[in-house]
Amino acid sequence: MRRLLPLALALLVLPACRPEKLAGESVGQFRVEGELIESTCGAGHAVPQTLLFHVELRDEPGPVGYWKLADGPIANGTVEAGAFRFEGSTEHVGLERTDAHPGCTLIRREVIAGELVQPSASGDAGDAPDGGTSEDDARDGFDGTTTVTISPATGSECSALLLPQGGAFPALPCELSFDLRGTRLEEPLW
Repeated sequence: MRRLLPLALALLVLPACRPEKLAGESVGQFRVEGELIESTCGAGHAVPQTLLFHVELRDEPGPVGYWKLADGPIANGTVEAGAFRFEGSTEHVGLERTDAHPGCTLIRREVIAGELVQPSASGDAGDAPDGGTSEDDARDGFDGTTTVTISPATGSECSALLLPQGGAFPALPCELSFDLRGTRLEEPLW
């Protein structure tokens, strides 16, 4: 039996075309830290406990938005009224089709959603325990999540990928999610 091709950590790298000129206006470039909240995929889709990457959010009327990784593809979605959402899916061959087996194709669907956070205009004292403003009041960035769902494609037979049959997944479909915290970069990286 061919082992499942690793669904390597492609988090936040939703597939899309890379145009020569980036569309829309830049909302900003951000340093993003992610923390794993939950994973029900076990070793079938091993992920680190934390993430660190850079991304640019872009916006154009419509409301159309773009999520652009430093060295990755551009994902289309929406950016509207300070909120954003990007969604995409890819197919991965888990088991090749043979005369005796219909094969297993896994669909990896990712949803990235969040809201922009801007520094508090009031700067009211007393928010923080020391009488100053809290770190969140001064932060310019975004808070969000990314959720990845891995499920068998219609017509796939993926039971060989489950733990009882010697596979790495406890169950399918499975899901993993990260909390994301973006901090706006003062100087753009690209």
